[in-house]
Amino acid sequence: MARVLDELGWQKIYHRVRLGPGKAMGFGLLEGKPVFILPGGPPSNLVAFLELALPGLQKLGGRRNPGLPEFPAVLETAVTGQRDWTQALFGALRWEGPNLVFHPDGRPASRLKSMAAADAILLIPEGIGGFSTHQGVTIQVLNRSWL
Repeated sequence: MARVLDELGWQKIYHRVRLGPGKAMGFGLLEGKPVFILPGGPPSNLVAFLELALPGLQKLGGRRNPGLPEFPAVLETAVTGQRDWTQALFGALRWEGPNLVFHPDGRPASRLKSMAAADAILLIPEGIGGFSTHQGVTIQVLNRSWL
């Protein structure tokens, strides 16, 4: 896609980001109109859309606080990330007393099934090796029933 857009003379703002999955994401302008490039694989495509394209579209539409709703949660199990990019993990939510608990799916047998069943996303920022069990984190809610 980027090659075709180069041939069409787009104004590339960025192509390739430090987000996994979703690294092949791109954004620019073609004839003054916003163009988003989404990666091909389903997990990469969904994460790139939710983390970059959706907030971009919401911002262009005038939304004050673009992006998915964020809430504090407690991490059920330790997770590790990649030090050289932001890692996105899908997971389930549940209430334990007053705490909203995030259970990361880790590396399930079926990433598509994991994505479909996910209530939320946890981002492990670039440069952070991970989070420990019971650590407080900020999650992004996908399933509106948790709002």
